[in-house]
Amino acid sequence: MYRRISLFIGSLLLAAIALLIFPSISAAQTSPCLDVSHDSLIFYGDICDSIVTAAEADSQSFAVMNCGTDSLNWYIYASQPWLGFTPASGTNFDSVYVFIKWSEVPIPIDLIVDDSVFLSGTVWVVAPGATPDTLRSVVVGLWVTCNVEGPPDIIVQPSTFAFTLVSGRSTYGDLNISEAHGDTVMVDVVSAANWLTVPLFFAPIYTPMNLQFGVSAVGLVPGTYSSFISVRG
Repeated sequence: MYRRISLFIGSLLLAAIALLIFPSISAAQTSPCLDVSHDSLIFYGDICDSIVTAAEADSQSFAVMNCGTDSLNWYIYASQPWLGFTPASGTNFDSVYVFIKWSEVPIPIDLIVDDSVFLSGTVWVVAPGATPDTLRSVVVGLWVTCNVEGPPDIIVQPSTFAFTLVSGRSTYGDLNISEAHGDTVMVDVVSAANWLTVPLFFAPIYTPMNLQFGVSAVGLVPGTYSSFISVRG
């Protein structure tokens, strides 16, 4: 379920903005240098139902980057059979998409109905010849639940927001997240823009809940921006 949020600053209309920032390159660094954009990813899913929902099938990505000047060749492997990724290798910069192979996820022996258990694995990026390190890791966490009922019906209110800000200023909004039948459901909340921030949760979050998110015009040129907050249950 996606909810769209708009932000207006000044009078310039922009259809889309893409920003890519590389680590600074030292003048002395000529050999390939390996770096990654994320050190962890989190997934959620129910392994007691018979379907793979669209939310469970979604992938998440991280970037492999070359912080040197010589060509960087790399390849990837995973520590768990339930971790999928593409591409398996590359040169210099590329995005790697990580997904869960749900048919390979083991049912934890300590998992009970309407409870959740945390599994973890690692995606390794290997770049022979890179300095100072030839290896980078991205830890992948997976919260698995066992829900014997049908998929939850998540309700997000309000469904749309509109903000007007002066450049350099910030504000916030409140989002109420609930399940239509009043059930307690574990949800995953993700922002799709860097000017739109949601809290970083280190433990599962459940409905019903009130989520406060931030909207920042710091570093944005005048224009109209739109994005969304994804709430998946």
